[in-house]
Amino acid sequence: MSEIEDVEVKTGLWYWIVADIVLICGVVIWLLVNEPSSKVFQNTYGAPPGNSNNAGAPLQGLQVALPVNMPPTPAARPVDGVTRPTPRVVSFNKTLLAIAPSIVTIVTEGVQAQGGSGVIVSSQGYIVTNRHVIDGARTIKVILPPAQGSREFPAALIDFNEEFDLALVKITPDLILVPAPLGNSDKALVGDNILVMGSPFGLSQSASSGIISYINRTLSTRNRIFHGLIQTDAPLNLGSSGGALVNTNAEVIGINVAILSMTQSYSGIGFAIPVNKVKELFGSYIDSTPRQKKPDLAPNWIGVAIPGAKNKGQVWLGIEVSNIDENITQQMRLPFDQGVLIDSVLDKSIAEKAGLMSGDVIYRVNDRLIKDDVMLWEYLIELGVDTNPKQDVKFTIFRQGVKTDLLLEMEPLKGFVRPNPTVGGFAGF
Repeated sequence: MSEIEDVEVKTGLWYWIVADIVLICGVVIWLLVNEPSSKVFQNTYGAPPGNSNNAGAPLQGLQVALPVNMPPTPAARPVDGVTRPTPRVVSFNKTLLAIAPSIVTIVTEGVQAQGGSGVIVSSQGYIVTNRHVIDGARTIKVILPPAQGSREFPAALIDFNEEFDLALVKITPDLILVPAPLGNSDKALVGDNILVMGSPFGLSQSASSGIISYINRTLSTRNRIFHGLIQTDAPLNLGSSGGALVNTNAEVIGINVAILSMTQSYSGIGFAIPVNKVKELFGSYIDSTPRQKKPDLAPNWIGVAIPGAKNKGQVWLGIEVSNIDENITQQMRLPFDQGVLIDSVLDKSIAEKAGLMSGDVIYRVNDRLIKDDVMLWEYLIELGVDTNPKQDVKFTIFRQGVKTDLLLEMEPLKGFVRPNPTVGGFAGF
């Protein structure tokens, strides 16, 4: 055999050897793929290999490779690539139904017509709003919500606080109003879900939702600096001022007061005054705020007897008073129908030293509005005059049509003194 023929024979043998190897590999691979004990099986919604007791038709064309010793998985609902778990939808409907009867619309007439919102805090007609809502108004009108008949009533300004831009107005309805439940704003947390409700652009009973973005925010505006505000991302617009910031328990936790915007339209940042500040300023007018019981005074004696205190810690003013009512308001032509009228002043008393006179009407103490003799007593106790009597307290009085401020220096009670015997039947201080 020639050298060339020998080479050709060897080359042909190598071709056959390679072909046989390829064929053998293909057969082995085929056997592995189709081996019954393979861990590759058709999905039967969780049925492991060899377990024919699990019901359910296999998903055709879908194959899943499992580890060798995988434990059986519990049966599950089929997933077809379209069906997904339904997300939980949160509705605030019940919360809004609970709070809506207490949210009113306020319309004013003055230098320019404007409007806002308000929150009913008393069944007797007291409503909290923002000072800037009624600022400069000649007339104030309150429009009740549909749940109260959508009726309109004139309102009178009762009290206000410039620092926190709060105001209290009163209407005299012929029906019992539904006061809003007031929560505890100190418990509000960043991230809490909240609602806002009011009359943006005059659209009454409008509600929107968001979260609390920040607590205890300080905000500087053109004419004041606010401290302790609640910041929210809930939409607020013109007319939302004075409306309610509500938690998911249907409790008012703030009074909407401002937005931060370059365009005077909602931009995602709004602010509310904590409702605990409202309680502090106007607590005596709020239905849910407990009032202290006025102490029993000895008949015909002047002085405030501090419960639990000895004579050393008692404080007295040296006056007898009666509450302002409709008759006194008309007779004295007063611009308001509340406060206390001084009927008599004791000689050499604190009141006489400060310049108080019979006929004066006390309607503010340290700039807080005084509704009646009970509120006067409560506020003196709140000021701590029983434990720290040596302090100056500002009394704002109405005397012959003129408002006057007098400073009274509190003194410890040195002994009870009988008043003028011709004057009786009135509360004594």
